[in-house]
Amino acid sequence: MAAAGTRTVALLLLLAGPALLPAGGCGTADENLAPGPVERAIRIDPEAGPRLLLDALTIRSLWVEGDSLFLEIAYGGGCRVHQFDAVAGRDFEGLEPPRLTVYLRHDADGEACEAHLTDTLSFHDGRVLDLFRQSGHDPAGSFIYRIVFPEESGSLRSVEVERRLGSGAG
Repeated sequence: MAAAGTRTVALLLLLAGPALLPAGGCGTADENLAPGPVERAIRIDPEAGPRLLLDALTIRSLWVEGDSLFLEIAYGGGCRVHQFDAVAGRDFEGLEPPRLTVYLRHDADGEACEAHLTDTLSFHDGRVLDLFRQSGHDPAGSFIYRIVFPEESGSLRSVEVERRLGSGAG
């Protein structure tokens, strides 16, 4: 015979129905995150372009600190582990300060869960700094990161942040 507490839980689940269960068999967002902080670097790829972009996200804020680019992002998910990477071409565009386009790639692994998740990503930018110096720009100067990402509407959006070099710059 089942204990009274067990019957109460079963009755609540029966009455509440799917409202108390994760949609589509999804677990909690915490169960589906990659374990611990992930060390990432901005990849350099001469073929970088919008074709690399997959799933939608929103960039809530971005900044440069030390040798890394940080992005606070929001996206739908909660059922599967999501992968993020940043890919830049080899060319800085424009005059001082020049711009480098970086494509922020989000792979949701085909999931349909729609929990609203937030995360802070960091990408080490040592390869970009080497590329900047090798391209003949002032090693104590600055450049603009132009981050391109897909929105929920399917359109592309970009945001920018300045990367200052030289003594005391971060």
